[in-house]
Amino acid sequence: MSIYLYLQCDSHNPPLQSAHEVGQHLRDLPRIREEINRREGLYRAHQHGYLGYESESGGYFTRFLREFLIQHPHCDLQIVDEYGVIHPLEPEASDK
Repeated sequence: MSIYLYLQCDSHNPPLQSAHEVGQHLRDLPRIREEINRREGLYRAHQHGYLGYESESGGYFTRFLREFLIQHPHCDLQIVDEYGVIHPLEPEASDK
């Protein structure tokens, strides 16, 4: 079953949510978490001309995930699904 996932930046008032989905299934949570944990490196690479998705496979969701991370390199983020459920940034026991 599809559950669209978005990023939400809580460092803004009101919080900003990604305009596009960054995942389509709960099984995408590990990939999203990994990207969030690597965002500092992504941001530094972007400063040197890397857009975030040129040579990466991952398609649509990865592109929009990285674009949002580049725009919010130091912000407090959450992963939110289409129903408003917040998913933790750290893996839960049930995710392993």
